[in-house]
Amino acid sequence: MFTGIVESKGKINQIVENSEGLTLFIQVERNKMNLSVGESIAINGVCLTVISFEKNIFLVDVVKETLSKTNISAFKLNHEVNLERPLKASGRFGGHIVQGHIDFLGCIQNIIPVGLGVEMRIELPQEQLKYCVPKGSIAIEGISLTIAKIIKNTIVVAIIPHTLQMTNLGQKNINDMVNVEVDILGKYVESLFHGGKNV
Repeated sequence: MFTGIVESKGKINQIVENSEGLTLFIQVERNKMNLSVGESIAINGVCLTVISFEKNIFLVDVVKETLSKTNISAFKLNHEVNLERPLKASGRFGGHIVQGHIDFLGCIQNIIPVGLGVEMRIELPQEQLKYCVPKGSIAIEGISLTIAKIIKNTIVVAIIPHTLQMTNLGQKNINDMVNVEVDILGKYVESLFHGGKNV
């Protein structure tokens, strides 16, 4: 489980395609991420497994199904990615429950400067809006954010300067696709209303 509080940014060092999908080589700052082989890590909100870690580069495999549901297929060399390790039992819970399972891709419709930060307007699939409420939580690119408002089939999130600096949101442009995971609590509530059936 993750909390949507990005620990560090990494940089795509190499991309190797294979029959199962691809392998990402991700470079991190020295001594910034103490990773172990077999450990889970969220990359732009996608839960993946570290298969190798040497010096300041770690490797993860990405299967075709994950590529089809996330924006990883659009990664290029030197692309910056958000990194978060799973929450420890003794850790501080800073954001909200993030599973690392992307629900869909959202499209950035507008980016409006507000003071030193920005407001980002993101278009969502119509059927996913039922999981969104004003002041509710949502994970964008693995970042725990608060929904400021909902306008038709879009949500508006406010991005503070610190988040722009510490994550890859500062490099996003209009029409970019972003990984979105809705709040799991909304899914649980809907499941209860449907008698525990899958929703």
